Amino acid sequence: MENKRNLVAAAIIVILLLAVIIGTAIYLITAFKGRINLFNGRSFFPFSSTRSIFPAASPTVLPTLKPNPSILGTNTTSNSPTNSPTPTNPQLQIYQGSNFQLSYPKNWGVLTCNNSINIELDPYNSSNQPNYPCDFAIKPVTFLVGVTGNCLSEQTIKLGESSVIKLKQNVTSGVNYHWCVKDASLNFDITHRVNSTGSRATSKDDFSSQVEQIISSIKVAGG
Repeated sequence: MENKRNLVAAAIIVILLLAVIIGTAIYLITAFKGRINLFNGRSFFPFSSTRSIFPAASPTVLPTLKPNPSILGTNTTSNSPTNSPTPTNPQLQIYQGSNFQLSYPKNWGVLTCNNSINIELDPYNSSNQPNYPCDFAIKPVTFLVGVTGNCLSEQTIKLGESSVIKLKQNVTSGVNYHWCVKDASLNFDITHRVNSTGSRATSKDDFSSQVEQIISSIKVAGG
């Protein structure tokens, strides 16, 4: 009788142990499946998605600077800081020399010489270059002041208040312009060099019409 009771108790213990083992196994399997579903259904963006949502910024394309021969500008520039004249045309700025003045486009720069009163004009760069040692021309337009130019031409034109001798010479890769302004008080020898090769002291664009507007604006002190 006692042996029967021991067998029954042992059987119950085995059944309980099996139930615990089976229950633990079921729990672990369920939890593992849940973790798999969690990772398969993750909500964060993979790298491929973030690339499509946040594309790399396009490279900035800088505009190409090109001269605009038809546009004139404003403001006043002077090598004499006192008594600077005010331009009557809001599209022009004024250069005041020692004994003359002229109007020129805003988007042009002025080079002034430290060894003469000559000036040079740059249609491509509005920055001024003061006190430059002028031994050779470096800009496309040159104004020699107080010089009697030797313009070997029969063509005389009227620019502003001045009668101007004009010479146009075609060269291999461009054209050279030469204007001689003979004034009773002050003469000017003006040149503009156009060259498609872009060599020094030349421009690839023809600014002769702008130069003639500048010449027409020349005013000489006491003139």
